[in-house]
Amino acid sequence: MLTNYYTEHEPQSTFVADQGGDVVGYVTGCLDTKRFLSTMKWRIVPVVLVKALLRGTLWHPQTVRLLRANLGLWLKGGHRTGPALDDYPAHLHVNVRQGFRGQRLGQRLVEAFCKRVRAADVRGVHAGVSAENTPAHHFFEQLGFAELQREARFRKPDGSDDILYTIIYGKRLADGSGEHFT
Repeated sequence: MLTNYYTEHEPQSTFVADQGGDVVGYVTGCLDTKRFLSTMKWRIVPVVLVKALLRGTLWHPQTVRLLRANLGLWLKGGHRTGPALDDYPAHLHVNVRQGFRGQRLGQRLVEAFCKRVRAADVRGVHAGVSAENTPAHHFFEQLGFAELQREARFRKPDGSDDILYTIIYGKRLADGSGEHFT
């Protein structure tokens, strides 16, 4: 469910770093988060829910605990509300395998994606980072991303009532008139 949109609906926005044929890093993203959300809501999530029901995984104890812990939070609006999509309509997710970090692979992957975003004359890009992931905060800040907001994402299903937060970072890339920023 988490990668279907990127691989099936917008594969041209995925970039991969490999070493000897092994994937060591990637960036997935999309140019239009509103389209992404609509596709998830109407095409991807319904199929995944049906499969989960048929396989019985929806009723797995871990899934039930996660849903029970978070339903109230999500109903109260404590879910991802996202940045102002007019200013940051594109989004990305980047990951580099342990042992390959610190070699600028992540930076090059994000720069490749941002080049695609600029070429499409999209205003900006955003990414969500766990509030607990300090190295990722530094990574995005060094690439010129700025913190836009913090959001309550979900409660840990361990019964502790601890809420995990996400920091949304954004970077302006164009002004909509064809003029690009660095």
